[in-house]
Amino acid sequence: MARTVLSCQTPSTVAQQLSELLQCFPSAAIGGIQWKTLLSKYEERYSTRLDIFGLGHTSPLAATTTLLWDVLRLVDSEDGDNPIVAVEDSVVLVPKPGSAASWPSLYKVLCSVLREHGTVQEEGGQQSILVSQLKPLLQRYWHSTFDEGSLGYLTEEGSAVKMKKMKHLLQALLRWRTQRLDWQSCGGRHSRDMDEALAPELELLPSKRHNDLLLRFAGSVPQEKPWTALGQVLPYQGEEDEAGEALSPEVSTVASTTSSAVQEELAALRAENEKLRHRNSALEKSVRDQDSVPEAQLPENLFDNPYEPPPQVWHGGWSAASSPTASTVAHSTFSGSDGTPLGSGCVTPVQLAPVGQAITLVPMGWFAMGDRGLIPCGLVQQARAVFEQHTAIPNWFMQQ
Repeated sequence: MARTVLSCQTPSTVAQQLSELLQCFPSAAIGGIQWKTLLSKYEERYSTRLDIFGLGHTSPLAATTTLLWDVLRLVDSEDGDNPIVAVEDSVVLVPKPGSAASWPSLYKVLCSVLREHGTVQEEGGQQSILVSQLKPLLQRYWHSTFDEGSLGYLTEEGSAVKMKKMKHLLQALLRWRTQRLDWQSCGGRHSRDMDEALAPELELLPSKRHNDLLLRFAGSVPQEKPWTALGQVLPYQGEEDEAGEALSPEVSTVASTTSSAVQEELAALRAENEKLRHRNSALEKSVRDQDSVPEAQLPENLFDNPYEPPPQVWHGGWSAASSPTASTVAHSTFSGSDGTPLGSGCVTPVQLAPVGQAITLVPMGWFAMGDRGLIPCGLVQQARAVFEQHTAIPNWFMQQ
């Protein structure tokens, strides 16, 4: 008969061993196991008796909450000497080879593998995958050391069960999923991550074309996650806190509050875009109005002759532009001492354009320089005789 001795290990070592042993129970991810069963399997595996009082604990309940604090999910604490303990959902959803309690993570990966790599194996059938194809896929997506032949677990009573084939593992996964859903329907704890992992239902059925089993979804293929348009997960309506109580309305409306803030921001952006749109429309209308103003049309032959002045200057002709009181021009021709003909005369200003735009001819006189700079003799007398004979100044332009 083996001798049982008191455990002399440190509390940290005992806590690690208890945690690893608890995760060998698939029920640790469902409704939990009794403390007495866990303690019995601990003493059987390590061939020693665990003295919780020697470790400084006053009761089994105090020992479990202290030694298993990092993985503990306390299911029932009414019996302080034999509480029901389980593993936290966040722990069992992490792949861990050798831990039967991590079966929810394996189930979740199976659903993802079926979505990504499943094919239609039967005519008119659903998307499915052969069981013989699962091992390399699970080694790739779940854990590189996965081997169904090395897996085993402990029942709620503490009996050891060894798995040999992939179909045995799949059958156990389907059974554990059903047990978890039944436990939740009877008042068990809900959690969003666990419910999303176990939401798809899988089934095993024999293949008609191959000597193998097919794994497929029971019903329509579910979606991976209910993502919103902004990439956020929709709030879970049945979520509860760690004590198993329903969350307060304030906590459950956090996502809706965030969504409302986003909607308000979108409404402000839409209003600003509408304002800019109206402003652009007004600018476009102003540009169109400017383009519609007719341009001044000029005569085609306005600049044909570069020596002609603009038409508005000579409008009305020479006769209309002339002054009614035309000037009288007197001129004479004479010769100088050297016989060179000299022109001498006086021209009064003549208005050749309308008033305001007149071009005045300045009177000019040409006289010889030097000894011929004097006024020719008889010029004044001749001009005087002309003025005395006529009452009005003659118009020399008309005479010519």
